Amino acid sequence: MRICLFFGLTQATANFALAYISGFQYQAMAETLESSAFIFELRIIFLLCFSYLSLNVAPRTLWRGHQYRFFRLVVFVYTLSVLVVQSRSRVFELLAVPIFAYLMWSGDKVRWRYIGALLIALTVPNLIVLGRLGMPGSFGALMSGLFSIEYSVILNNILGGAIEHRYVVQEPLTFLKSLWLIIPSPVRTLLGIEVIKSEAYDALVHIADVRNGGYSMLAEMFQNFGWWSFLVFALMGWIIGWLNKRAFYVGHADIFAAMAPLIYTGFILGLRNDFGVFLKFAIQLLLIALFLRVLTPRAALKAVTPASTRSDSKPK
Repeated sequence: MRICLFFGLTQATANFALAYISGFQYQAMAETLESSAFIFELRIIFLLCFSYLSLNVAPRTLWRGHQYRFFRLVVFVYTLSVLVVQSRSRVFELLAVPIFAYLMWSGDKVRWRYIGALLIALTVPNLIVLGRLGMPGSFGALMSGLFSIEYSVILNNILGGAIEHRYVVQEPLTFLKSLWLIIPSPVRTLLGIEVIKSEAYDALVHIADVRNGGYSMLAEMFQNFGWWSFLVFALMGWIIGWLNKRAFYVGHADIFAAMAPLIYTGFILGLRNDFGVFLKFAIQLLLIALFLRVLTPRAALKAVTPASTRSDSKPK
């Protein structure tokens, strides 16, 4: 609990400081986030602890209980800070934690209202972009911006380029060079390690005639493994499903089960990036979970009492 509060407050403070120093200009904030990535990647500790609490403390207790009032304040302040920074990915990963926990406590069932809420949620990233670009000049442009799905065309173009020109790039396993990103940036700087990504990315983006940024994990997997790349995604799906099964035992979930919503968000965000970004995130998340498992006893995180867990949630 204290770990969650500490890192939540420090990350919120860092976000507010970033916004103030950058003059609340998105481009300046994005450049600082990239150059000081290590500081802001520590948010994973807060999110992992947040996920752990959400899976082990009944929603009514967590969001209404008197003993968690300061925790709710920290979550609110952190949420406000990521909105100020205008980072869609950070908003997405934050909202995914309580939503995922709610679904687990509700029995992980599919309901029509969930589908409706998901369709409405698709407009949230575009609303954040409006904060960067300003209000469009016409109502038609506003509606087009709100209900457009960004990156869909980019991903299709890059994937199409990979399928049509697969043998243009002969380098195997393009994502291996990105694994140096696992080492914290201050340590890389100290040791003189420079991360130079594969030239395959720029080559394929040029072939696909994509100029608006972004990449495609689907295209990269095809580039590396051809039509056998579906086996890689099947393996990732099995791992995500295994974590999801552990998370279903709410009230008794361990720190590894708390990784589930973050792996979901990391995979979804990784689809518009290269595979190395997702792999680096997954390994970092696992290392942090192991560290918290060793450092902090389960009782110290103040998990919910068995009386308030779902009746079918206890592991068999």
